[in-house]
Amino acid sequence: MPTFNMAVRGGEAIETKYTPLIVIAGTEIHKLALHQIPSGHWVVSDPKSGAKIVSVHGQYKGIRTSSRGLTKRELRDCAVASVEGLINSIGSDKFNAVLANPKPF
Repeated sequence: MPTFNMAVRGGEAIETKYTPLIVIAGTEIHKLALHQIPSGHWVVSDPKSGAKIVSVHGQYKGIRTSSRGLTKRELRDCAVASVEGLINSIGSDKFNAVLANPKPF
């Protein structure tokens, strides 16, 4: 399993194992990191900078739930939906620009 250094505010980076998550924004393809944080929740981060992009949440009957109990398939689907929701809200050009010049904090 690949690893990256997760950026932590006010501390040293933490080496973290992740599952690669491929996302397409406009015409650019991004390889992001799907990983679990110490609290047990799942997030999507940029493995190059270590910065968090979005938190992953599940849904049950239209209500947002924790990502802690999701299966791997559900987790991947929810992670892609979360990133695509972000891309739709800010636009693919801005998403690509931020990932091209990442600043963790």
